[in-house]
Amino acid sequence: MKTQTGNAALIELIRTEIRDRGPQSFDWFMEQVLYHPEHGYYCSGGCVIGRKGDYFTNVSVGPLFGQLMVAQFAEIWQELGKINDFVIVEQGAHDGQFARDVLQSSQERAPEFFEASRYRIIEPFPILREQQSQTLEPFRDKS
Repeated sequence: MKTQTGNAALIELIRTEIRDRGPQSFDWFMEQVLYHPEHGYYCSGGCVIGRKGDYFTNVSVGPLFGQLMVAQFAEIWQELGKINDFVIVEQGAHDGQFARDVLQSSQERAPEFFEASRYRIIEPFPILREQQSQTLEPFRDKS
């Protein structure tokens, strides 16, 4: 008896590629498993990050990490001469929780920095861009 777990369509895609083209690199395999446009972990809508999810990060345990980073960002901004267009860029922001924590904290604790800053998220996945947009709605003018 053969047992199979996981996304059947993705498994078939990977098997077909190996059958048709031969062995594939681990890099290629991980690209499919994580980022395939329909079946990859981050694109499928089944990605669960947090205490009750598949894994958790600093952001998952509360706003403290964002608050700490605001202190660092504000210090860098001051060292740069309090420029008027300070941009924070985040790659792969999942649902935007870290960005929200940073923006809320800077608005409350460093309003001058908040006014001079913008936040940009680089996100290739439409499903996550939508989640980020919802999470960051109160700060839509900062992006």
